[in-house]
Amino acid sequence: MSKTVQSILVIGTGPVGSAQPTSFPAAVATACQVLTAAGKDVTLVTSDPNAPRDNHIAGRIFVAPLTVDFISQVIRRERPDAILGTIGGQSAVHILRQVQQSGLLRQLHIPVLDTNDSILNTLEDGEAFRHFLGEQHLPNPESTYIKSDNQATDVADKIGYPVLMRRGANRGIANNADELRQLISNTDHWGRLRIERAINGLKAVECVLVRDNNNTKLLIGTTENFDPVGVNPANTIVLSPAQTITDHERNVLRAAAFRVLDALDIRGTATFSFALDDTSSDWYLLKVRVGTTWATELTQTATAYPITEVSTQIALGRNVDEIEIGAGVPAVIEPTQDAIMTRFPQFGEDHLNGATLGPQLVASGAILGAGANAESAILEGLRIQLGAKLTADVVPATITNWDDGELTQHIIRANALRLPTIWSAFDRGYTLDELVELSRINVGLLAIVQHLSQLHQQLTSHPGDLDLLREAKRYGITDAAIANRWDMTTDQVAALRAELAIQPTFKAIDGGGQIINASRSYYSSFGDESEPRVGTKPRVVIVTPTSTHLWLNEAQGAVTAALADAITQAGYAPVMITNSTVKQNVAGVRRYLATGSTEEILTIIHHEDPIGVICQASGNDGAALAGRLRAAGVNVLGSNADSVTTFDQSKAGAAVAGESDSDWEVSLDFTASIAPGSTHLAVDALSDGETVAVLGVINSLEHNADVAGTVLAVTPPRKGVAALTRRVTAITVNLAKMYGLIGFVHTEFVVNGHQIIVRRVAPTVNATVPFLAKTTTVDFGSLAAHVYLGNKLADLGITSGQLAQADGVHVLLPVYRQGLPAPDTDRPEMVQTGVVMGSDTALGKALIKAFAAAHQPLPDHGPILLDLADDKASALAGRLRAQGFQIQPDGTRITRANVRLVITDSPSADVRAQATARTIPIINSVCADAMLRVYEARAFSLEPLPPVSW
Repeated sequence: MSKTVQSILVIGTGPVGSAQPTSFPAAVATACQVLTAAGKDVTLVTSDPNAPRDNHIAGRIFVAPLTVDFISQVIRRERPDAILGTIGGQSAVHILRQVQQSGLLRQLHIPVLDTNDSILNTLEDGEAFRHFLGEQHLPNPESTYIKSDNQATDVADKIGYPVLMRRGANRGIANNADELRQLISNTDHWGRLRIERAINGLKAVECVLVRDNNNTKLLIGTTENFDPVGVNPANTIVLSPAQTITDHERNVLRAAAFRVLDALDIRGTATFSFALDDTSSDWYLLKVRVGTTWATELTQTATAYPITEVSTQIALGRNVDEIEIGAGVPAVIEPTQDAIMTRFPQFGEDHLNGATLGPQLVASGAILGAGANAESAILEGLRIQLGAKLTADVVPATITNWDDGELTQHIIRANALRLPTIWSAFDRGYTLDELVELSRINVGLLAIVQHLSQLHQQLTSHPGDLDLLREAKRYGITDAAIANRWDMTTDQVAALRAELAIQPTFKAIDGGGQIINASRSYYSSFGDESEPRVGTKPRVVIVTPTSTHLWLNEAQGAVTAALADAITQAGYAPVMITNSTVKQNVAGVRRYLATGSTEEILTIIHHEDPIGVICQASGNDGAALAGRLRAAGVNVLGSNADSVTTFDQSKAGAAVAGESDSDWEVSLDFTASIAPGSTHLAVDALSDGETVAVLGVINSLEHNADVAGTVLAVTPPRKGVAALTRRVTAITVNLAKMYGLIGFVHTEFVVNGHQIIVRRVAPTVNATVPFLAKTTTVDFGSLAAHVYLGNKLADLGITSGQLAQADGVHVLLPVYRQGLPAPDTDRPEMVQTGVVMGSDTALGKALIKAFAAAHQPLPDHGPILLDLADDKASALAGRLRAQGFQIQPDGTRITRANVRLVITDSPSADVRAQATARTIPIINSVCADAMLRVYEARAFSLEPLPPVSW
């Protein structure tokens, strides 16, 4: 890298969509910190409200859509010396490629540090990639891009069924021409259509590699999917390291990856996706991605190798033998793994009932499991994934009650219940060979499940066997599972273990002792002694979020990271208990990978001996956990739900009614619903029991919106709601004081006419906190840490009321995955995958930015559906036509060709689903008015010349 490079623009994270299963705010923050530590001036562009907002991460942070137009605008304004473009994941890579293709970087002579246009054009274009692999004599499944949908079946006949259909974010496998035509029809005929030979049933393996500027190449880690090729990697269990590849196979894949790295001159990190045929020596290279991926994040956690830091240093021109990754250890190592890691997909309830999974991304999130062996790691993940459905390691009754026909169908086709179904089949006496034939899953992976089944059966038939007790604990079987089979209580099993000195221990993940980082991850086992605690600082344990919704984990995880950083700055040592794939970027934190069970958390607390435990950042689960920990004698920092639910409700109601005045009638009703036409407001605050600092007030812009963070919303509230803002702020302050709440407080209100109803008071971190933190000029993390550590806000000069606000209008927009068919229906499924933020000087501009950030840009002309009451429709129709919109008749089918925008105050579930599936934005009349104000302000007058008079 040229020494003249001083200012660097980093393309951050955008929304989680249909093709990318997660975003990477922690990776972006880490890269920015490395650049800042190297003395660079860093500018970060992100549309993610969960991105950190710290001066030591970036000198300037722009909240802007990750689109070519907006990124180009920032580049022209900032004129950076260079760009770092792949650290934010595949969304950032796609935008970087488009910016490169626009010619702007070439025009301004701005280099990209971590890739180049030749690499991206080869890897991101399917035809170019296949041509490149042919030149390198690397096998790849036959595929063809076609110009006309009518050619699809002819191409498929030539390739041979089954085939994989790809179009945009849509994926599907067709076994015949009829199925292919149906798949294509479901895509709305939008985007390039690609047909390729389906290689279902092959083993799916990924390899993560690093290459530096001196051509040193390293294989950092491998992963293997539980389900074979044909199931999206985000929909299946993933194990690290790969469990069933031989040394020969590993060397073959490593050599192939090295060849690609050299041929394309890739520098930094790259992830290679392979398919291997267990019945022969055949294998295929399916995909190569540069920069941050889910595989790099899993490998980074599993090996402790700091992939993000190393890649950023390489982008700065350094080589791996010059980069330290711990106590004097150079980065020029291929780390070993201390533990087996599993990544379990999280699904909505519909898919946990056994809906079929395939190449289309369906999972709504993921959690991590870790253990000394694959059995314990799988059990960790399975317990979290199924939760209450899996009691004491017993296969759910819904599965055990199936007859053999139903059971085998759930083994043959990939689904969220496939692993416990296979376990149940082993319990019934199915053989390993039978299940390999039915599932096409690798025999080595099925043998792991078979071993778990056998251990549980042995426990049932040999109660009291102490040697078996030792073996069961070594493979991760819980006390509850053993107690269930030995007709004992869990306490009795724990006491028996204590007599035999069978106690849980905690082991560091440190690359086989090679990588000693300041921030370390730990997993539990029943092996040798625990590793000793390091340091003498008082410790604070933070229980991180465990929601099935990745977007919620990311929001609450952002708060966790800010808290941990502030706790570190205050002179304490933060300890995190987590199973989230969302890695928090905090120096010096100890991270325990745990299921979140009370038993395991209490064991960790006993080992760490903290001054207290923070549960509020874990949402509703944390509120319930706090009560159990308090009952066990743990010092929980901050209030929990009991502070509200056990309060005298008649007293609370009377106190709230006392807030009424001549303008407003105030009441308390936690069961109140939001009726059409009512106003919905939400408030987030911090309370020390005496002083209540309000972060901000959010006004929902959608009717029937009952959960803040899941609907389109704005802060500060619209002008007509300004008086209400002051009122609900004051009520929130008084409520927090009345309930004696400590820590975060979230309140929600429904307003009908002059009636204000308090419908929620919760001492928890809501998903809206990171968003509101971007709209205030005060460091909320430091305030929160100050409160949790027992201090008073007044000591910092904070008084009750709303904190100082940043200028502008800020919109929060939920992002939904597009194109997913819901189980057993033709209606597309609505799965929220994230949130984005748009900020500007006016509501209309902020809305336009937010929708652009969500990759659902608001059009400025074209066909629209207008479904409003007559008075509102007539008020908008003329203005819409004047801007070039064509209003479609009622009943128009929602396709991209027919409709570019839907304006309605009451969208039906079907209209919302159909529009979302096709990335067609839906807005209400208020938003439409704000949008039109922007378009009208920028429009030129266009009138014909007046007639000539004599």
